[in-house]
Amino acid sequence: MRAVRGFWAVLCTCALLAGCGDKSPQAPPPPDTGGVPSGTEKITGTERVGWDQQAGSSEELSTFRYLIYVDANPTDAQDVSCTATPGPSGYSCSSRLPPMSAGQHSLSLSSYITSSGNRLESERSTSLLVVLIAQTTSAAASGSLSVTTTDGVQLAGTVVANGLIEPTALASAPDGRVFIAERNGRIRVFHDGGLQVGRNITLPDTTTKDGQGLLALAVDPDYERNHFVYAVYTTVSGFRLARLRAVGDTLGEHAVLLDRIPSAQSQPAAAIRFGTDGKLYVAFDDAGQPRRAGDLGSFNGKVLRLNTDGTTPTDQAGGSPIYASNVNTPRGIDWDPSGSALWVADGAAEGVLSALGGRPVITRARYTLPGNANASALTIYRGAIKPFQGNLLVAANSGHSLLRLRVDAVNPMKILSSEQILGDAVEQARAITVDTDGAIFVATNDSLIKLAVPRQ
Repeated sequence: MRAVRGFWAVLCTCALLAGCGDKSPQAPPPPDTGGVPSGTEKITGTERVGWDQQAGSSEELSTFRYLIYVDANPTDAQDVSCTATPGPSGYSCSSRLPPMSAGQHSLSLSSYITSSGNRLESERSTSLLVVLIAQTTSAAASGSLSVTTTDGVQLAGTVVANGLIEPTALASAPDGRVFIAERNGRIRVFHDGGLQVGRNITLPDTTTKDGQGLLALAVDPDYERNHFVYAVYTTVSGFRLARLRAVGDTLGEHAVLLDRIPSAQSQPAAAIRFGTDGKLYVAFDDAGQPRRAGDLGSFNGKVLRLNTDGTTPTDQAGGSPIYASNVNTPRGIDWDPSGSALWVADGAAEGVLSALGGRPVITRARYTLPGNANASALTIYRGAIKPFQGNLLVAANSGHSLLRLRVDAVNPMKILSSEQILGDAVEQARAITVDTDGAIFVATNDSLIKLAVPRQ
């Protein structure tokens, strides 16, 4: 495997992308942070990082993929661009910087190819030290906000944690812990008012190219007894469903329950949630082939109903775990409290939620989100705020960032009205959960926000 040579920072902004082939671009310097160690690059996160890659030909170069290590945590390089012809040191390549928290980091890079399902990786480059300057990404990031709903419910919003890196899912436990999934395969724990430093784990073999990665989390309804947490993530062989056991503020006993389920190569989608029957419901995308969603011989484009050990429940028709079909790009699923409607955010129909139910299980209702919002996650509210009980809360990655949908108490497949909760305070909401005290936690691009009724 050919090694990376000449790993160097390309300090040019996205607006100056055309100049990124130059090793010495004249980019405007980032703001001075003061106290930055000698030999450390100050960056804002909008730059590209570059390297010289040896290859025998452009055809061989096209087979290479790259891992950027941020403090030893690997992420697949995104938006890679290389020159058409090599120079004295090889082909000049660059990519976007991976997401990272503010502060000092060590970056290194390797190239790899995949052969027979195995990753063959080169040695890592020499390290590049950088300091990422903190930037405010939303109006809420400065501290707190206040929300009054149309029916008079007052909520106080507080940023309780910063420094998240591409969060994809949240799951709350009865003991007050909130588990945070990051796309790079890391699971972090928010507990006792803050992120538990040094206690996070990274799931092995997670791939992160083109939006792949750790996509979904769920906490076992019997968590107080078994401390089980479930995760869906991508590997080189497709989707993997794993079960872990929480021990304090970390996770262990990694057990694979399902594996090698094909996934979409770009922007894959999966969702996971427990039903009112105590069974585990897992949804996988159609692997980029819409016809699979209707093929009962494939788990793709389906919602599966499973026991907590990954086996098929004995009451499943035909002995198959398939509960529902034709769910092409599931970004989120949850059950209404009565257990009669499974709401699905399907990215294949942008801005549309579907209610599944009945026998046979099919789509019984659809709802178009207001304001061209596209759902990135959803949850049914079951907390202590009475006017919110049974409401559908939707995190959106565009348009309205957090939507409250009032569900008809008589017909759980009917939406009565919608309301935007956070307004313009947050540009994007990536994930959402509700803790046992009824507080709503929302993950943005890099922060965790808590919404709760103010204490008197």
